[in-house]
Amino acid sequence: MTERTAIDLKAPGGQALVHRLVENTDVVVHNFQPGVTEGLGLGSEKLRTLNPRLVCVTISGFGEDRPLRC
Repeated sequence: MTERTAIDLKAPGGQALVHRLVENTDVVVHNFQPGVTEGLGLGSEKLRTLNPRLVCVTISGFGEDRPLRC
């Protein structure tokens, strides 16, 4: 059985945990809608202030500015 862990990204403690994890991370991948990570204080620019060599990847089925975006 696989153990799962969740981080509440809306909670200050969850955001602080992500900030600590990013300091030793190479790549962050997310599929949130445009603007969500910035609203949570977890946008690419913010994360790169914690780790300048961080690679941030956004995955979207229909792009960020297309009519069918999610």
